[in-house]
Amino acid sequence: MKTFPNPQGEDICDGVAREVEEETGIVADFVELLSFSSYEIIEQKSEILEAKWMLIKEYVDQPWN
Repeated sequence: MKTFPNPQGEDICDGVAREVEEETGIVADFVELLSFSSYEIIEQKSEILEAKWMLIKEYVDQPWN
């Protein structure tokens, strides 16, 4: 999540949890920040077309793991 609407004074942890719920319907708790970077995201249509939800086992069994 590069940027998101953040009402003035809203704690970033609360904002992240709110955005996740608004965008996905999943109620989440902010636990920790894994990384922070500042760069431009470039859309890669081929990856977007191939994106899908999968079971953890299916993900783990991918050849790149």
